Amino acid sequence: MSGPNHDIRSNAGRTIYMPEYYRGEEGFGNLAMPNVYNTDNVTALYPRGTKFEAGERAFYYGKYLGIANAGATTITATAGSDLAGRFLFHNSIQQDMATGLLVRKLANEQHIVYKTTVSAAQSDDFYSGGWVTGKDASAQSPNRPFWRYIVAHEYGAYGSKTAQIWNDSTKVYNEVDLSAEQYCSVLELDQPVIISKVTMATTLMQNPWKRIAWHTSSAYAPARGKVAGACMHNDIAVNSHTWFQTWGPMCTIHLEKALGALGMETLFCMSDGSVSPHGSSYQRFVTDYLPIVGYLLSDPFFVSGSTSAELLPMIFVTVQK
Repeated sequence: MSGPNHDIRSNAGRTIYMPEYYRGEEGFGNLAMPNVYNTDNVTALYPRGTKFEAGERAFYYGKYLGIANAGATTITATAGSDLAGRFLFHNSIQQDMATGLLVRKLANEQHIVYKTTVSAAQSDDFYSGGWVTGKDASAQSPNRPFWRYIVAHEYGAYGSKTAQIWNDSTKVYNEVDLSAEQYCSVLELDQPVIISKVTMATTLMQNPWKRIAWHTSSAYAPARGKVAGACMHNDIAVNSHTWFQTWGPMCTIHLEKALGALGMETLFCMSDGSVSPHGSSYQRFVTDYLPIVGYLLSDPFFVSGSTSAELLPMIFVTVQK
């Protein structure tokens, strides 16, 4: 497998890092420094999952889909409103693929084949940049866990009669007839398969930076996935791309409870994307269920001797470096 190749460049302490290559993305090799505060790209300028470092801050590039409230099974296509500095969430699921849907997984091959792919995934590169998982041997085998990064996803209502499957042992592509497989997905993996096996249940997971959602339901209803980061655009449009801050100093006004009265405050992310200090009245709730996303950056005790709450607090985000 080969992909785009470029040097890592630093400009005034700012650096762009491409994600691991996956097919179907625009902007591989784009090293232009972005304006993280004003990005609302309908067409992606960078591959989703691109990392931008500016000094001690880190940002990731992703696609905003809309609202996914606690307990909801669909995303409502609604533009963002007052989102700058609010934490948003990944909305990628692991799709169960029952035994028998995986129809080709042969040792030394760098492609695996599915039939009857779920309807949402019936398009090229839906799963590119995502993951396939399973258990490919008995409990005693050293190779029992199976997971691979998906480099490319080729879909067809029926498989190709001349599908090209790479064999890493012989270093050649073998022509394979997959025309009997309906709703056929051929996944190119980052590394070859070790063990041949088709009678295994697996899961398929989409790249999380393709699916980011805003929660507008109660701050006390945790039900979604991993925190993506703090949204940098205040009114991001549906299906547009922007930057999400995941590390370093940032201001936020989305507070479940005002910060600064205690000092040394560890911050939790509430389910609506606001933050709450560890010492709040909801301490047991947030400690048991919600993720730490940072801590208070300023020192409230040197503000004229006051420990009053700050409504424009600078915080240090610690979601993902």
